[in-house]
Amino acid sequence: MQGCFAWSVTANAPACLVGGFDTYGGQQWSLVFPGSALPRIELVTTPETPGGRAREPLEIPPATLREINGRFAESQFVALQTPARPLEPGAHVDWVVPRFAVRWERQTPAIEIRCGGLDRPWQDVLRQDRQSPTSTATVRLVPETMRVVIDQDLGDYGEGFHTITETAAVIDLATCKVAHDADE
Repeated sequence: MQGCFAWSVTANAPACLVGGFDTYGGQQWSLVFPGSALPRIELVTTPETPGGRAREPLEIPPATLREINGRFAESQFVALQTPARPLEPGAHVDWVVPRFAVRWERQTPAIEIRCGGLDRPWQDVLRQDRQSPTSTATVRLVPETMRVVIDQDLGDYGEGFHTITETAAVIDLATCKVAHDADE
């Protein structure tokens, strides 16, 4: 999936695709704008299926596409083209050491940040119930801002099932405040 893919200077926030798919639990996808007052745009919701279903392409209704286009024009969103740095379980990404660091703990399992120096505590950003070998995350600094965007894709695959969960968070480096995709 794509995760966060655009940035609005006027809203000072990304546009992120979040949600999930489950072979038996259906799917629910939304466009969210963490750290802003912009409301979520629901893209698609399909119901639970007792017999299971294959993953289908995301088909967005024309009225929803018009809403997205209007929001992007009004809030002046542009493509978020900054290269993302991969973050893997058990690894960390440091910027301006020791002032800001991100790590993905295997034991917790959670993505955590530390702002302000080595003596500062680690703070949970994204916590999950499970950790699959196929889970991925990326971290990117948004140019000309004091914001960092973290995307996480929790994929889990096995015989007869397939799940995906996409989440996102934005960190204000000036305050170390975290905004999640569910903070609306």
